[in-house]
Amino acid sequence: MANYIMGMEPEGVPVRRTQVYLATHDGGGNRLPFMNRSFISFTYGGVAIEDFNLIAIVENNRMQRKLYGAFNDNTTNSDVLDGTTYWSTHFVNNELTFNLATDEMTEEQLNAFKHLFQPGPPKELILAETPNRAIMARVKAPPEY
Repeated sequence: MANYIMGMEPEGVPVRRTQVYLATHDGGGNRLPFMNRSFISFTYGGVAIEDFNLIAIVENNRMQRKLYGAFNDNTTNSDVLDGTTYWSTHFVNNELTFNLATDEMTEEQLNAFKHLFQPGPPKELILAETPNRAIMARVKAPPEY
């Protein structure tokens, strides 16, 4: 006599996904295009921030950031002529501060994050909202968590 199993069995245990994964991947498990991750993602040194299970957040639903770096105008004042003569503009360093959030980060990811974001020579920084532009950036202060 043959044994038959009647009823429905679940296909398997569903894979638990974090909010960072859901925000940066589509329903098929593919990473969203860079521009679809605007303002929550960036790469530094060729590594995407979500590889550490982190995303950039905007506090108080308001982004406040300088559009470009501070600058100094090269001008000359004359005792003979009225006004000021403009010669050129010199840009100085720009600063960006990122607030990062996670809902699950492993110790291995934290150690890799600390290794990448240590002081030293500049690395390439690409913001998701402007994926066609890269700048060389370096860490100014130790990250805090």
